[in-house]
Amino acid sequence: MLRRNLQTAPDLLALRERDGDSIELLEVTSIELLEVTSIELLEATSIVLLEATSIELLEVTSIELLE
Repeated sequence: MLRRNLQTAPDLLALRERDGDSIELLEVTSIELLEVTSIELLEATSIVLLEATSIELLEVTSIELLE
């Protein structure tokens, strides 16, 4: 569901899927996820935020970082 929403979002300048393993968002200034109940990243090896000025998590009850 999230992947489909990202692919159809009009404000994303570049979105590509590589080998079915990753989604890259290039030159994206903002991503808003409204009323999303959960996002799962299973077996993700890395999440990189370059030149991010802020990350806002509003009304988040928990964040789990395993391993």
